[in-house]
Amino acid sequence: MFKLIPITKKDIEWARKLRNTNRQYFINQRTITRKQQEEWFKSVKNFFIIWVGNKRVGTISINDGEIGNVFIIEEYRGQGIFKKATELLGGTRLEIRANNKHALRVYKKLGFKIISYKMAK
Repeated sequence: MFKLIPITKKDIEWARKLRNTNRQYFINQRTITRKQQEEWFKSVKNFFIIWVGNKRVGTISINDGEIGNVFIIEEYRGQGIFKKATELLGGTRLEIRANNKHALRVYKKLGFKIISYKMAK
């Protein structure tokens, strides 16, 4: 059974470890400390843990129609979890790293289109 459950204090360390282990896929690739994660948790809105049965399998957030903080652990990819999550949340935009080829393929397959590129130095 698939569920999206708002993040709780019990989940913040799990989410931090998941994000740090896979930070190369995120726009902000810095390692997040425990203290930073706890501060973030105090202000977070619309951040969900993705559950399949009784197992946490990923994260996703939504703010003003923009999807963020998406990560699904590898063994659960390719099962339509992201699609289900976006259908429930209604997100229409997201921002990803241009070199995240897997995410680009998935998002294009789900009907997302590239509308801009950001540049930085």
